[in-house]
This record gives sequence, C-alpha cells and structure tokens, in this order.
Amino acid sequence: TFFVMIDHRKGPRPLYQHMLTAQILWGKEVDFAQKMIQLSQAFVRYNSFDYCYDYRQDKDVLWQKDGCTLLGQEALFKDKEKKVVLLLPSLINGAGIFDLTQQHSFYKFLIAQGLCPILFDWGSTVTTLAGATVESLSRNYVAPALRFLYQSRQDTPVTLGYCIGGVMSILAQEMLMNERGTEDIDKATPLILLATPWDFASEADLTHKWAQNLYASSLKQKGMVPPDVMPSYFASLDPAYALQKYLDFNAMEGEDARIFVSVEDWANAVQPLGWGVFRDILKRYYIDNHFKDIHLHEAVRSRCQALIVVAQKDRIVAQESALALQDVFDNSQLLTPDLGHVGLMASRSAEEKLWEPILRWIENAD
Repeated sequence: TFFVMIDHRKGPRPLYQHMLTAQILWGKEVDFAQKMIQLSQAFVRYNSFDYCYDYRQDKDVLWQKDGCTLLGQEALFKDKEKKVVLLLPSLINGAGIFDLTQQHSFYKFLIAQGLCPILFDWGSTVTTLAGATVESLSRNYVAPALRFLYQSRQDTPVTLGYCIGGVMSILAQEMLMNERGTEDIDKATPLILLATPWDFASEADLTHKWAQNLYASSLKQKGMVPPDVMPSYFASLDPAYALQKYLDFNAMEGEDARIFVSVEDWANAVQPLGWGVFRDILKRYYIDNHFKDIHLHEAVRSRCQALIVVAQKDRIVAQESALALQDVFDNSQLLTPDLGHVGLMASRSAEEKLWEPILRWIENAD
C-alpha cells in the first residue's frame, strides 16, 4: 500500500483514479513497486511545493457584475493607444491559464508587446446559478463586458476565447449585433478562437458516451457539480500521460517545475459549476450538437475576422470539431501549432509557436 501525504493543494484530482490507473497500467511490470514509489513521491512533491502564484495579484478591477470581473492594468486601459485584448477562459477552468507564473505568462507577453490584455474572471457565483446556461451567461456577462470595453475605449477590442470561452465569445458577439442601439459598435470584434469546439459530432465516441451517461445520471441532481467530475474525465482521455507527467515532474527544476505546479493548480481548482449550466453543455452541445446548423447574424459571419487555432496534439477538443469554424466566418485564418490543448498557454515553446503568430495577426487585423 502506498500513501500520499496531501498538504494544502487539491490534487491530483481525483487521487484515487490516478492510483487505480497506475495499478492497472503498471501492475504486471517488474518495476511496479519502484514506479508507485516514484509516483507517490511526485504527488507529495507537488502538494508541498513551495510556490503558489495568484494571477489576480497586481491587477485592477476594471468592471464587475455579480462577481464576474475584468482584471487588468488600469494605467494601460486608460492609454487609448494600447489595443485591448480580452482573454476569455473556458467555463470549466479559470483565467489563471493566461498568467501562469511571473516569467511564463501570455498576459505579460502581450503587455511587453505594447498591448492591453484584460482577463475575464468568472468568479464563483454566476456559474453556479440554477437556471444558468452557456447562452445566458454569454448574454448576461460576456456581452456586457464587451459593451463596456467598446464604450470605454471607442474601439473594438480583440477577443480571445479558449475552448468553451471561444464559443461564448461568438455568442456574445452575435447578441451584441442583434441588440438595438448598436450604432456605437462600428464593426465586429476580431476573434481569436483557441481550441474551440464547434461541430460536436466530431468528438470521440468516448466523449459522446461520457456525455450521455453523465447527462442521464444528472437529471435528478441539484446544487454543484462535484469538483472531481471534469478532472476525472480529462485524466481518462490519456491515462498513461496523466501519470507520466508526474513522474517527469520529479526531475523538473526551476521555471519548468513552477510552470508544472501552476498548470496543475489551475487544472485542479475547477471552476464552480451548477448542474444547470453543466447539463446545458452536455445536452445542447455534446449530445444535440446545437451549433451544427446554427445561423449566425450575417454581420458576425461577414464582418468578424477570425483566427482559428487548432492544436495538433489536442486530446480534449477534436481537430475536426474546431476546424468546422472555418465554415462559420467569411474572413478566417487557420493556425495549427504543434501543441496540446493546455500547451497553447503552458508549453515552453508556446511563445514561438503560437503567441508570436497571434501577435502578428492582431497587428494586421482591421
């Protein structure tokens, strides 16, 4: 029996699944005992690692509504020469992925390049509301945040949406275009869609079965989605990798170790979700494939410039699902970096393979 001493952290989640997976994958290997010891050592090291970076630190609250906030540097925001880039995370995990450490940070990279990045932070309230859906959250929070940026700067921001955040950035733009009184919005915001699922029929059979089974079992559930649900699913997509990355962590030092810990902290600190919005994601998107035949506002389709980023090593969003976005916009560009879903922000090579191409695209966007 192998014991792991958990300190102040919340991972890896779920611990029992990692240990059971290790026994299944390695149980017949001659070095099974040694591997289990190394894995336990990695878990202990992670949970006691003396590094904790809070992405909210040193940022001003520029806008807020019901616990949702826009976080950024007020001095940069007041400088009308700085182009605003809104960073919209997924509903599942928070905005910390955009600002992982003091040294490795897409947020800080954009600042260094003369831009004004702003983090959209969901907080811990609105995603737990009983009647919340992806569309209602887009309408009630993302769209108002975009309108605030339009009106404050008299300029269209660039919106970068990550995973489901990309879906919500499209929906929010659609809602703004359908509103009355959009004369203050002279053009649609340029969209950067990172690993954004659109044609959910392209997702793997395992994903569809997981969604169907979880949806059926959730119909009588109320309150909050247990925090282990999503990490358990993500770990199941590549069980061997879920273990190997911790074995690799044993040998990491310096910034590599800090990035690893920050990514795991981000992944394990799952965004609080109510069953309402979670069922909406499962049913309308993964099961019913709601977007396949959706007709967007013509202004969104024709006036939005879109950079569609499809990660070649993505284990979470099928490439075909994200590639379907090419048929949505009349003016789109495709970028296919040799990175994984999380690696788009976390990889040490992300700056060269993705961040710099994004910067060039922003500079050329109208």
